[in-house]
Amino acid sequence: HRRPEWRKMLERYADRAIDFGADSVFLDQMGYCENLSPWTRRGEFMVNDTRIIAHKAEQLRHVHDYLDAHAPKDMALGIECFTDGCAQHVDYVHNLINPSKPTDFPDWMRYVFPEVPVTDREIRDDTDVAWRVNHNLLLGLRTDGETFRCQRTLDWAPAHQKRLGQINALRRKYPVLMGTYRDTDGFSNTNPRTLLARAFADGDRMAVVVCTAKDVPAKGTITVPGRTVGSWDGIGSLKVAADGASVSLELAANELAVISFRK
Repeated sequence: HRRPEWRKMLERYADRAIDFGADSVFLDQMGYCENLSPWTRRGEFMVNDTRIIAHKAEQLRHVHDYLDAHAPKDMALGIECFTDGCAQHVDYVHNLINPSKPTDFPDWMRYVFPEVPVTDREIRDDTDVAWRVNHNLLLGLRTDGETFRCQRTLDWAPAHQKRLGQINALRRKYPVLMGTYRDTDGFSNTNPRTLLARAFADGDRMAVVVCTAKDVPAKGTITVPGRTVGSWDGIGSLKVAADGASVSLELAANELAVISFRK
C-alpha cells in the first residue's frame, strides 16, 4: 500500500469514476487492516509491516486531493471499514459491521467519532426492516440500499422502501438529524431499557430520536434541561404529551418519534 504503482492504480480508478460522471469514488476494504504483510524478506528473518493503516491513510489523502484537483465537480470519496486513521481523509465510510448487533459496539463508535458519516449495513431483503431502519436513524447512520446484495433495487423490498420513505421525510422535516450526533448527552430518559433515545444538535437546534427496543412496546419521559418542547412527528400512532422541558411518550412496538426542542 505504500508503493507508487498502487497509487497510480488508485488514480486510474478515480479517472474512470470522473469519466463516468459519478458522484463518488468508493474503494472497498481500504479502511481495513489485513494480516501483516512483509516489509522486507532480506536477511535471516522477515520483518512485518506494522504501518498498513498509515500507508492506506496516506494513499486516501492523495486520492482525495487528486479528485479535488481533477474532477469537474465536487466528488465524494468513500471506503469500506471504519478506522479513525483512514476516516479523516474520506467523506463517508461503509462500515464492515452490522450496526444492529450490539456486540459490534456501534453506539461506542458513534459516540467517540460522531463527525464521521457512516452507513448502515446488511439490510439485504424485506425482513425485520422496521426495527433496523429505526435503529439506523437512532444512530444517525446513512442509508445503504444493498437489496439482495445489490442484485435488485428497493422495488423488490416494498416494506424497506416504505420505511425508508417515512424516515427520509422525517430527515427533511428535521434537518438537525443530519447534525452532530450527541448520543445520550444533554437529556434524561426514565426508561432507557426499552425506550431508546439519542440526541442530535446543530447550532441552537436540538432533536431527540426515540424508538422502542426491538419488537416491544415502550413508554417513558424525555427531559431536556434548559429547553422546551417544540414539535414532534414520527411513525405510528404516537401517544405524546409535552409539558415544558419534558415529553411523555407511549409507543407501540417498532414505532418511532422525533421531538425537537428549542431554547
